[in-house]
Amino acid sequence: MEEPEHAAAAVPVMEARDVTAGYGKQPIIFEVSAKFGRGSVTSILGPNGAGKSTFLKSLFGLARTFSGTVLIEGETVAAVAMDLVERGVCYVPQLGNIFPSLSVRENLDIGTYVRKGRSMESVLEVFTDLKPVLKKRAGKLSGGQRNMLGVARALMSDPKVLLLDEATGGLAPLVARRLWEHVAALAKEGVAVVAVEQNVSLALEFSDLVYVLVSGRNSFAGTPAELNESADVEHLFLGASGL
Repeated sequence: MEEPEHAAAAVPVMEARDVTAGYGKQPIIFEVSAKFGRGSVTSILGPNGAGKSTFLKSLFGLARTFSGTVLIEGETVAAVAMDLVERGVCYVPQLGNIFPSLSVRENLDIGTYVRKGRSMESVLEVFTDLKPVLKKRAGKLSGGQRNMLGVARALMSDPKVLLLDEATGGLAPLVARRLWEHVAALAKEGVAVVAVEQNVSLALEFSDLVYVLVSGRNSFAGTPAELNESADVEHLFLGASGL
């Protein structure tokens, strides 16, 4: 599928070109391409089992890449997590995104171990919910606070690209919206946000661009408005649950 015209015009901070990836000897996604621009929110949508999370993991070296390339600011890079963090790419998984035995403050401090960036004060200005609980063990936080802490810790390294894997999974609707509002604010500061999201309505509300994967392949690339207008929109999500 061709890239949307507006995506092709901008120089992407991160790009995937024809990436085929999976686990062991089994590919899950096939020749997937996408471009992520600075200061934009891009959502990766699709039915359950479409390969959305695998695609995100392939960008961060957590899935095996069989073919294709990943580029950072036009330069081909090896998808190795530590190297990517040093280049300004951060990945926040849906599960295991905090250190439960450590305090909130200690979790945030860990965000600067590989790549130093923002001050804790500036991060807490974005995630104000965390200010009153800095001394609290992260394992005692609510689900919404945990997810916010995971994103906030990534923000400590002042990332160029923020990869979010179902950050709102399991959250109450109001909490999920609040997290998306924070994410949109980060993009306005110049971060390229890439989010795998099951809540399609929230994703379309806050995203600048959308890619839809079906059976591990690109099936749509464009704006939320273009997706809503697409005659194939029902087909794209046919059989998906919770969408």
